[in-house]
Amino acid sequence: MKRNSSPIISADSYNQDTTLNDDIQYLSDSKNAVTDQSIINIVTKYLFCYYYLNSINIKVPFSEVIHFFDTINTISTQTLQKEEIVQNLDNLNGFYHAQDYSLRMAMDIASTVDIFKDIISRNIDKDPFEWRYLWMDLWSWTWVLTLAQFIQAKRNNFDNITNIWFDLWYYTSIYSKRILELLDAWTVKHQDTTQLKLFHHIPQYQDITFITNETLCDPYLPINWNRKFSDPFFENNENIFSNWKVFLNEHTQFFPEEVWVEDRMSSANFLLDKENWFSYKNEWADENWIFCFTDILVWWNFIRLEDTWKELKEKWLVNQLPNLSPRWCINR
Repeated sequence: MKRNSSPIISADSYNQDTTLNDDIQYLSDSKNAVTDQSIINIVTKYLFCYYYLNSINIKVPFSEVIHFFDTINTISTQTLQKEEIVQNLDNLNGFYHAQDYSLRMAMDIASTVDIFKDIISRNIDKDPFEWRYLWMDLWSWTWVLTLAQFIQAKRNNFDNITNIWFDLWYYTSIYSKRILELLDAWTVKHQDTTQLKLFHHIPQYQDITFITNETLCDPYLPINWNRKFSDPFFENNENIFSNWKVFLNEHTQFFPEEVWVEDRMSSANFLLDKENWFSYKNEWADENWIFCFTDILVWWNFIRLEDTWKELKEKWLVNQLPNLSPRWCINR
């Protein structure tokens, strides 16, 4: 197999003397600093262990991790029919094609690291939640961001940590359920987050601490067009604020916390956040306007959606897999 000219991560970014579990425990302690390298270690090892489940407590050599990502990069150019995918679920070819978009999202390592860093670095006041941490993860593609929320809860010293997370993609939920249960963390529910009534899933009298809903879509395509590609950012939020509002309080946090959209016809820009229910359906929103996502708040800075990976790449820490599109950019 032909190697890429540059590995997806630099050797200096990867610690092959620790296991995935070691890295999770280390970063879960708030006394340890959050660094790009510490998150790169967790993200790359998690994605490796997502397929090689028995590697969670094994020190994986750098060469094996690079070979795994190179293989995924090569497979991404191939095409399989549904019957072939089902027959080959136990090998990397079937594994990739069963999830495709999910893996392409997560394996934009630089963007995943940026988002992971944003989530675990949040400070959360425990008192409004009575020291109980309840989080929701809606379609985070391989559920690597669910792991980020777990570490966030640990770093904020919550006593009681509970998660409820949902996935509409059947095969993604299968793989995610296996690794997260081995990490003694969470359970997956295979349900449609745009229509779900959550009352029977949420512990009584407990507010939601944190919600991730990264189902944004390609900044170069109109939002309505992208809904054909199952990116229900607005539908998820409409369900959250209509049906789950009783479980939210003023301290509930979100990822993303804020997003900018632009009308491509008038160049008008609008900020979406929890105050307006992340919705552009209000007095200034003409249904004929062509809205596109432009910027997202990550690590306390607004970044163009297509640029979330640039800083780590410029530091020579992470490279984009050449055959996989950047996160949220399905058409490139």
